[in-house]
Amino acid sequence: SSLVCTITWNNVEGLMNISHKLHVSSLQNECLTFLLSHAAGRPIKAMRIAELFDEEELYRESSRFVLDNPGGWSEEEMGTLSQSTLLKLEKRWAYPRFIMRL
Repeated sequence: SSLVCTITWNNVEGLMNISHKLHVSSLQNECLTFLLSHAAGRPIKAMRIAELFDEEELYRESSRFVLDNPGGWSEEEMGTLSQSTLLKLEKRWAYPRFIMRL
């Protein structure tokens, strides 16, 4: 019998961690499928997980939702992201405003 695991926002980071450490690609893929399909719900968390596990597609997907809502995120949430990601986001948010002023 196969093990059934329900992936949620509460356990997805831990499951990603385990699947990476133990090289369980099926679990890793299930986690990524969950994250990609639910990224709009908690894009900062999805982005942080993408950073931790170097998942480029998830990073791109979740960053779109974050960028679409500048100022819509708490400092606490933003503080979970790496400095390099925060700098990238700030540049992306500042750039369109700069263009509009020209």
